[in-house]
Amino acid sequence: MGKEFCSDKCRVAYKRSSRAKTRTFILVIAAVLIFYLFIVFGRL
Repeated sequence: MGKEFCSDKCRVAYKRSSRAKTRTFILVIAAVLIFYLFIVFGRL
């Protein structure tokens, strides 16, 4: 029972951390795209 509780807790923490990682990954991609667009429109 103790192990199940720990694994469940770890699973929830892992889901939360993976979700945060995905969010930061999307933010980084968005920042790069915006930066690229600024460069392209700056040249035009």
